[in-house]
Amino acid sequence: MVYGEYEYPDDYAGRYSEDYKLYVLVTDEDSIEYYSNLLSEYNDFIEYRVVKYSYNYLDEHIDELWQEIRTGGYDDLRGFRGEVDVEKNKGHIVIFCDNYDEIVEKYADDEAVYFENGYL
Repeated sequence: MVYGEYEYPDDYAGRYSEDYKLYVLVTDEDSIEYYSNLLSEYNDFIEYRVVKYSYNYLDEHIDELWQEIRTGGYDDLRGFRGEVDVEKNKGHIVIFCDNYDEIVEKYADDEAVYFENGYL
């Protein structure tokens, strides 16, 4: 963890809003009760969803993939951007590289991320 970076609880997967409703994503059913009690005054506007990956896991996984790709011998790698896509519960990785297809193929079985080809 980098100094000043916030680490979320291990069962928390993020939140987003849509159509005047707040969606809180957690990694197990037991967490719904905890957050429901914590946010009880707002429960009329909150929907809880159980997902596979925590926010921390996805954030760390993106960092790990960046290190692998950065040191993977892709001489034409010009950039990399990674962020947690809370709604999809996946890491979203944008790669600026002529070998984009090769990189994506290498990580095709990784269900925790999806890739996008960036253009410079």
